[in-house]
Amino acid sequence: EVKRRIRSVGAFPDRASALRLITAVALEVTGVWDDRRYLDMSLLKSTPDTTAA
Repeated sequence: EVKRRIRSVGAFPDRASALRLITAVALEVTGVWDDRRYLDMSLLKSTPDTTAA
């Protein structure tokens, strides 16, 4: 995603503007992944502890 956006922008005027774009893309992607839940952790919390010996 970063590579695609960099290609569309072309050249950056300075290092700070490139860093802002990369940070914005990273935050956007992180937000998407935070919304996804692949494992319901509440099931693990409700089971009794069987590992204690």
